[in-house]
Amino acid sequence: MSKKVLCLGCFKREATEEQCACGFRSHSTRLFALGTKLFNGRYKIGRELSHDECGITYLGFDEDLRIPVAIREYFPMEIAHRNQDSVVGTTVNSKVHQKAFEYGLNQFLKEARGLTNVDHLNVCKVLEIFKEKGTAYFVTEFNEGISLDEYLETHNKKITERFAINIMLPILDGLKTVHKSGFLHGEINPKNVFLTTKGRPVLVNFGMAKHAIAKQYERLIDDNLPLHYGPSFLPTEVLGYGWHQPGPWTDIYSCGATLYFAVTGEKPPGAPDRQEKDTLVAPEKLEPSISPEFSKALTCALSVRPEDRFQRIKEFQEALIEARNRDSYQRAFSDAAKDFAALVEDIHIEAPLLDNGPSFLDLAAIELLWAMDAQPITKRFRQALTEQLHKPFPDKKIFIEFIHYWIKK
Repeated sequence: MSKKVLCLGCFKREATEEQCACGFRSHSTRLFALGTKLFNGRYKIGRELSHDECGITYLGFDEDLRIPVAIREYFPMEIAHRNQDSVVGTTVNSKVHQKAFEYGLNQFLKEARGLTNVDHLNVCKVLEIFKEKGTAYFVTEFNEGISLDEYLETHNKKITERFAINIMLPILDGLKTVHKSGFLHGEINPKNVFLTTKGRPVLVNFGMAKHAIAKQYERLIDDNLPLHYGPSFLPTEVLGYGWHQPGPWTDIYSCGATLYFAVTGEKPPGAPDRQEKDTLVAPEKLEPSISPEFSKALTCALSVRPEDRFQRIKEFQEALIEARNRDSYQRAFSDAAKDFAALVEDIHIEAPLLDNGPSFLDLAAIELLWAMDAQPITKRFRQALTEQLHKPFPDKKIFIEFIHYWIKK
């Protein structure tokens, strides 16, 4: 009978060494021996969660707190290998590769140390940093859920404008905290926006250290590696084009690209290819349901020239909130228009106030109704309507009450 141990694939339940109910099999991991202990035995290595050019992220288990964690290992795959359970930064050209490995290691640690000062619900929290086995590690909180990339894969490749905005606004709020700490994310894309099972979007996998390493040693990031979210989600200043320095506008570009992909199902063309002739197609032309306000905000965020983008996170947030609120007003007017059309049909009068058919009750129609009667009761409705127009979710009952009153008059 197989001995039952804590599953290294979920750290939630006991299972046989062969397989757990979560579906994890012990031979499905790579690169690190399952169950390896780190930091004086405090952290146990489980399955691999993700990997990129500069490292591997594992599911881990904190033996002291008895909770799952995520463990990020510095492991630049092109120039490093394991040697008797240690990471060694030497391959063919040992001196060049060792220098690049050490430079990258210092950048990795610098970024991790900076992130320990960031405490925000929508940014993955760094809990511990240490050096071991010839490399470095940092431990973060572990959140259950899926990436935005995975969500899109299972939801027809795209989501609604409103849903996308509601995901991005908390992420942008977290980014403000990151920027105040003097750091950038540098690698925002659908894979690095994580949607937890509790409904909280979280920003993971910071990438500025990787870009610094790439500039120091060009061959560290090979064109043949699967950079699934490369140039389409990165602005020119982190890809080595032009003289502009990265700043908040850098992350704003990547957030805009992520939103663009999420609502249209298509990646924006790479920034380097747009320098001479901008081939970016406005989102509203790819997806008719997208509002002009939202389309304009994304187009601004995706400007090739950094100075043409929103310069601060707050500016981008305000543009997205305006687009979301406008979308809410239109939905309320649409519902009111249908009710209004039904009322008009019931009493057999013409409806000259409906613009573009019964799908939208134009603001001009309300203004016209106000102008038709200046009695105090109309002023009361004016105040009520004005209050509703400044709410994200206007109460259509106020509109219908006014319409009833006007028809009776």
